[in-house]
Amino acid sequence: VKMTADTIILEDITAETTDNIQIAAEIPAVKMNGLITLLDGVFSKASFDLDADGIFFDDRLNLALPEKFNNIYQALSPTGTFGLEPLRLNVSLAPDKSMQVDFNGDIILNKCAFKTAPDITGMTAKISPVGVYKVGKGFGDIKASLYAGILRVKEKAIAEAKADIFFDSDLSKWIAENLVATCYNGILRGKMEFLQHTDTPLEYSIQIGFDNISLADFLSDTAEPKDPNGGKTSGVMDGSLNVTGKVDGAGTKIGSCKLDVVDMKIGRLSPLARVLMVLKITEPIDYAFQQMFIDSYIENDLLYFRKIDLAGKSLAFNGSGSMNIKNRNLDITLTARGERHAKAEPSVLQSLADNLGGAVVKMRITGDYKDPQVKTTPLPFVEGMFKLLGTKETTP
Repeated sequence: VKMTADTIILEDITAETTDNIQIAAEIPAVKMNGLITLLDGVFSKASFDLDADGIFFDDRLNLALPEKFNNIYQALSPTGTFGLEPLRLNVSLAPDKSMQVDFNGDIILNKCAFKTAPDITGMTAKISPVGVYKVGKGFGDIKASLYAGILRVKEKAIAEAKADIFFDSDLSKWIAENLVATCYNGILRGKMEFLQHTDTPLEYSIQIGFDNISLADFLSDTAEPKDPNGGKTSGVMDGSLNVTGKVDGAGTKIGSCKLDVVDMKIGRLSPLARVLMVLKITEPIDYAFQQMFIDSYIENDLLYFRKIDLAGKSLAFNGSGSMNIKNRNLDITLTARGERHAKAEPSVLQSLADNLGGAVVKMRITGDYKDPQVKTTPLPFVEGMFKLLGTKETTP
């Protein structure tokens, strides 16, 4: 520490954290350099540079945060470590003589996890904030850029994520927009909002679109059995997800989800192959589909499939149903018929041809999505024809 008549210079000031905040033993604690300027012996302004590395997130770290951020910290329950490289603090006096701190710099996250919906794990990222904190009043607006080299969302890998982050102090809302990331050879784009309240759980709104996702790579993170013959489920996946709810899972969760897969091939050991096996099909062409389209919506813990449509070279399926999001149990009804383009409604002529050919089979799919139970009900062509024509079948 060096002092003159109008300055106080701080050089290489280090401090170790107490037991309240853990820190890796081999990493130095917090390091600070600073300059305090005096005017007529009274504080005028100051600047500080803070460097740190390997500091663990801890529930007790919440005690050091402004009260306005206690709720969001508790809701996210972060784990992992963070560092500062460095964080510049400029302290000044406002016209009303209150003190404010302008800050900017880099916050480094290392293998962090957050209880969001769904949970984020393994996040290594750099956040570069610019903002102001008014002593006695709280944070003002904050802007930040985010770059995450790697993270996992519900155990699915996302890399090279970039986003612009804003904190609206008037609305107590965090916004992440212009979100772009790579995911299994494809691209994610979207926007997220988090609205914090003093006494109620953190609310969220997520809008995500994805293009050209490799279905084979996407499924490679699951425990799908390996086919000794090398067959696996593949295709190219596009879609969108829009959902709103609360981080703690309480209250109503609503949203919508659309999925479109082209050039799809079903691996012989995948759950969907179990459905096809019930039909006793064996030719490779029967496991290939030009397109699969799913239109669904979310209500609380249920995902309702408004429309499921698979168009294959020899088979086509269409139907609806639901899945429990928590335990992944299915309840789906599909109708198998001849070839038809996905999303296209069958014409009267096609429906009549299907029925007259006796090609229609109704399938009920229930149970765990990894090991579904399939029950088939053939629909006789005579019964189908009568239903189609709207006449009653009479008994001889």
